[in-house]
Amino acid sequence: MGFEVPDVLVIFLLLSILNFSFGQTNYKFALVWGPVVALAITLRVGKRGKPENYLVHLVKFQIQPKFLSAFQDPKNTTAPPKLRGKHL
Repeated sequence: MGFEVPDVLVIFLLLSILNFSFGQTNYKFALVWGPVVALAITLRVGKRGKPENYLVHLVKFQIQPKFLSAFQDPKNTTAPPKLRGKHL
C-alpha cells in the first residue's frame, strides 16, 4: 500500500521545481519540503480505498468530451425538404 509510479513522479517533479526555485532561500524547509510533504500526505489519505491508477483514470475522464457521438458533426446544416400538397 504505497505510492504508485505516477504519484512518485508528481511528488519528485514538485520537489525538484520547488528546490530549483526556493533552494537557496533561508526558508527552504517551509517552501520546498512543506508543500511536498503536504501533497504526499494528501495523496496517501485521499487515495485510500481507491483502485489502482485512480487518479490517471480520473484525469482522463475529466479531459474527454462530455458526450460522445458515433458520427462527426455535420459541416453544413440544411433544412429537410418540405412536402407539397396533402400531408399524410
